[in-house]
Amino acid sequence: MQVLNLVLTFIAIKFLSLSELGRYNIAKSISGTFQFANLGFRNALDRRLPESKNEDLNLLRLSICAYINTVVSVFILAFFLIRYGLDWFYLLYAIGGVFLASFTLLRVYLRGTNQISSFISASFYGGVLPILLPIIGLYFFGLAGLGMAFFIATSIIFTYYFQKIKLRTIKETLNFKGYAFLFFKTGIIIYLTNFFEFIANNFDRFIIESYSGLETVGEYGIIILVYSLSLVIPGGILEMLFPDYIRDKKNKVQLIKHAKRHLLVNISFIGLFILISYFLLPYIIPFLFEKYTYLVFPMQIILFALIPYAIIGPIYSVLFAFDRHKQMFYANLISTVFYFAFLFLVLSNDFSILNLVYIKIGYTFLYLILMFGCLFHSIFTNKISFEFE
Repeated sequence: MQVLNLVLTFIAIKFLSLSELGRYNIAKSISGTFQFANLGFRNALDRRLPESKNEDLNLLRLSICAYINTVVSVFILAFFLIRYGLDWFYLLYAIGGVFLASFTLLRVYLRGTNQISSFISASFYGGVLPILLPIIGLYFFGLAGLGMAFFIATSIIFTYYFQKIKLRTIKETLNFKGYAFLFFKTGIIIYLTNFFEFIANNFDRFIIESYSGLETVGEYGIIILVYSLSLVIPGGILEMLFPDYIRDKKNKVQLIKHAKRHLLVNISFIGLFILISYFLLPYIIPFLFEKYTYLVFPMQIILFALIPYAIIGPIYSVLFAFDRHKQMFYANLISTVFYFAFLFLVLSNDFSILNLVYIKIGYTFLYLILMFGCLFHSIFTNKISFEFE
C-alpha cells in the first residue's frame, strides 16, 4: 500500500503545478477528517467486539457507530461546503472520505468478530483501490481524473462491502441510547488523543492556505513528504512490539527489557533512515523533480522532526499499557495548541518556508518532553506499579 501511495505522490509532484499540488494536499486533509466523524465509537468498537460472541449485540454496536458516523459526517461536510463552496474537487474527496470512514468501521467490525478472510479481503481492496485508480486517473486525466477516480474507488468498496451487512434500523438503535452513551465513554479519550495528533499533522495546511495560498501549501506538502511517509517506520515497529508491553506490564524487569529493545530498534531504523535520506535527497530530488531543487534543504531539515519518535514509541507503549490515556491526551493537546499558536504567529508576519519546518520540529520535541513528563508523573504517583520476579 505504501509503495502505491509513494507512486501516487511522485506522479502528483511530477505532473501537477504547485497550486494543483496545494489543492491535492487540502483535499487529502478534508478526506482524512471524516475518519474522526465516529466521535470515538470506532475505538470502543475495537475494544468491545473481541469480548463478545453475541452477534446481535455486535451488530448493534456497529449500527450505533455507523449512524453516529453518518450524522457527524453531514456536519463536517456542511462545514467544508461553507468554507470552500461547491468546489467539485474538494467535494469529490469529501464524499469519498465519508465512504472511507464508514468502510473503516466495517473493517473494525470484521476484525473484531473474527471474520478474518473478509477482513483481509476488505483491507486489501480498501487499501489498493483508493490509491491505484487515482494513479491511473491522474496519469491520464490530470487533477480532474485524480478526484473522479478517488470518488469512484471509494464508492465501489463502500457499496460492495456494506451491502453484505444488515444494520439494525435507526428506530431499533435509538432504543439503546443509554448503552450508546456507555459505549461512547469507552473510546472517547483515545479518540481525542488521536484527533489532536491528526489536527497537528493535517490542519496546518488549511491555515497555511488561508495566509499564504495554495502554492505555499504545495511547497509544504513536498517538504514534509519524506517526513510523513517515514512515520510508518515507528508506527509499524510499535504495532509489532506493543503486545509484549500489555502481556508483561506488571513485570518491571521484562517491561524495561521491552522498552530498551523498542528504543534500540527505533533508533537503528529511524537513525539509518535520517542518515540515508539526508545525504541522498540532494541527488534524488534534482533527478526526479528538477524544478523543486530549491526545496532540498528544508526537506533535509524536517528529517530532524523524526528524532523524538524514536523515544516517544516506548513511552507511549508503557503509558498505554497502564491505561494512562488521559495523560497522553493532555500531552497531545498542549503540544498541538503551542504548535498552532506559533504557526499563526509566524504566518501573520513575514515568513520563509523554513520557519514552518522549524515549528514542526519544535512541535515533535515538545510532544516528547510532555510525554516524558507524563511517564515520570505516573511513576512517582504510583499510577504505574510493578511486581518483581
